[in-house]
Amino acid sequence: MENNKISIETDVIGIVFPTYYETLGGLPLIVRRFVKKLENIESKYIFAICTYGGASVTAIKCLEKLINSQGGKIRAGFTVNMPSNMAGPNLNNTKKQEKMFDVWNKNLDYISEFVKNRKEGIFDTDNVLFGRAYLLLKLIYSPLMFIFKPSTLKQLKKYSSASLPYEQQLPLMDRSFSTNKKCNGCGTCSKICPVNNIKIIKDSPSWQHHSSLRILLSMLSLVS
Repeated sequence: MENNKISIETDVIGIVFPTYYETLGGLPLIVRRFVKKLENIESKYIFAICTYGGASVTAIKCLEKLINSQGGKIRAGFTVNMPSNMAGPNLNNTKKQEKMFDVWNKNLDYISEFVKNRKEGIFDTDNVLFGRAYLLLKLIYSPLMFIFKPSTLKQLKKYSSASLPYEQQLPLMDRSFSTNKKCNGCGTCSKICPVNNIKIIKDSPSWQHHSSLRILLSMLSLVS
């Protein structure tokens, strides 16, 4: 991610990511940055696996558009229902989570063979929360996406404490993060953070949203 350009030498590229803010594209900012740096991907077999808690309508399409802009093409795409990071017993009870993992295990071999044989297509695995109604939900939700966009932007503004374009607000979302006395200051979070956004100060994590914002702005200037 520190490179201005990323050249892929392998014939196959797999991108696995969670869905964030579906109404605004659903694609995590770090994935957007990564794809915008790819080069020489015209002949690559690119597949994507998108995990989601409630629903995923636009994420694969958003990624496909970005990859197309870099000269590539998504050959295979899969959406997989996984536990949500939202609070609530109805979304995250143990029984439903176990069923989600069971559904994934049943589809794992099929997806692996699909990719191994370089097949092309996009499909959803079973949805534990909505069952067979999921396809109907996607059909209804997709054209109404713009209705929920203002409320999503309002939420972003609340937690980031900033009125900025969507991609510039995301790095500031860490203003709402906090820790408590259970944190022992081991520094593991700082070591594994893929965007170097955490520093340990006085045995406690400090989120460096300003540095992430600078990385983003330099990235945008590079693309433009």
